[in-house]
Amino acid sequence: GLVAADENLGRAIAILERAKGEDHPGLSGPLSNHAGVLLDLGRFDEAVVAHERVLATNERELEGGAKNRNVLIDKAQLGRGLVGAGRAAEAEPYLREARGERVGVLDDSNRWWFEVDRWLAASLVAQRKFDEAEEIYLELFDRCIEDERKDVWVPEGIAKLYDASGREDEAEAFREEARAWGESGGDCR
Repeated sequence: GLVAADENLGRAIAILERAKGEDHPGLSGPLSNHAGVLLDLGRFDEAVVAHERVLATNERELEGGAKNRNVLIDKAQLGRGLVGAGRAAEAEPYLREARGERVGVLDDSNRWWFEVDRWLAASLVAQRKFDEAEEIYLELFDRCIEDERKDVWVPEGIAKLYDASGREDEAEAFREEARAWGESGGDCR
């Protein structure tokens, strides 16, 4: 599972670093994969360090790469890690950059289009910037309805937003929606 992936990727990275040096562009892929595993394991502080390294490597290699898909995803992942590590204010600029760069880089049905909004909204909720977070979450909710997506994290995120802003009745309505989506085979990521 994830623990084995963490160990195997860690070994592969160490071998590549010894053979090619710590700044070799070939490390970008394994480092990014490892950072993603660390996020999934909830090891956010380590994931942030790994994603900062990946982002620096990719920005060096992909000159003028602000519009590059890899750099955009790196920023989204770094933002996710910072939110998870309780550093929402630091996450916000990376997520805003990724949001601004995604047009023309990602198809608007691409998973990462949604992930950028997901983590930006979460960072805003953590900073008590409720109005903008609500706007982003409700856009996501509308998109889910339009596209017949059952991304359970969307109504769950809206419920957390309403809980944090003292709107308990609305929070409960979205928790019920999340349960219904989950029961109908929705994505529980």
